[in-house]
Amino acid sequence: MAARDERGRRKPSPVSRTEFDRQRNQLDKTADRLDSVEKQIRCVGQLAVQTANDFATHKAALQVVFFLAGGAKQTCLHLLENYNAETEAVRTGVQEKGAPLKIKLYTQILHLVAEQSKPYPTSSAIVQELCKTEAGYSLQSLSNATRPPEGDTSWVMVAQFAPTESGRQLRALWANPNLSRTFAKDANGKWPEVGCKPGQRENLIVCQELGIQPKGKGKGRRVSPEKRRHSPRGEGDGRRSRARKSESMDRRHLA
Repeated sequence: MAARDERGRRKPSPVSRTEFDRQRNQLDKTADRLDSVEKQIRCVGQLAVQTANDFATHKAALQVVFFLAGGAKQTCLHLLENYNAETEAVRTGVQEKGAPLKIKLYTQILHLVAEQSKPYPTSSAIVQELCKTEAGYSLQSLSNATRPPEGDTSWVMVAQFAPTESGRQLRALWANPNLSRTFAKDANGKWPEVGCKPGQRENLIVCQELGIQPKGKGKGRRVSPEKRRHSPRGEGDGRRSRARKSESMDRRHLA
C-alpha cells in the first residue's frame, strides 16, 4: 500500500539520484532544442518581414493612384455602365468581346488628363508622350475599377504597371514632377476633377496580404529583458523558467 501524508495524499515514490540526473539531463537537452527552434523561427520571421518590405517597395514603384471627382467621375461611371451592358451582350452572343475594362478606363482617364493639362505646355508635352505609349500589356491591373463610391466621394483607382521597360516608362511619365502642375489647385483653391499621385510604400497593407503580423502599437511589440524578468506572469527567459522547474523537482524528490 502506497504511503500517504497527514492529509491523506499519496506521497510521490522516491527517485534515485541517477534517475533524477538522467531526467534532468533530458530536460536540459530538450531546452536546448527548443532554444534552437526559437532562434530559427525568429530568423524566419525577420526574413519574412524584410521580404514584405522589399515587395512593398517594388510594388509601389510601379503604381499610380488616380482620383476622379465631378464630371470626370460621371464620365467614367457612364463608361462602366456601357461596359456592363456590352458584357451582357457578349454573354448572349449578340456582340463580340471588346477591350478590357482596365484599358478603357485608363484610356478615358488619359483623355481627361490631356484636356486638363492644356493650359500648361510642359505638362501637356508629357501627356502627349503618355498617349503615344501603348498601355496594352504594360498595365497589369486597375484596382477598384468596378466599385465606384456613391455620392460626392472621389473615385480612387490604383494602376499597377508591369515590371517591363514600357511599364516602367509609363510609371516614370506619370511620376514626372513637370506633370504635377496639372493636378494642383487652381487660383481659386479648387482641386481639378482628375488627380494623380505616384504609389507609395505601404508596409501594413503588404504585410496583411502576406499574412505577416505588422508592427505597430499593440502588435508585434518586443518586450525588453528587464520587463520580462519582472513580469507578474513569470514570462521570462526560457532557461530561467526551466531552471525554476528543475529546482522544484529537486526539492520534491530530494527533500
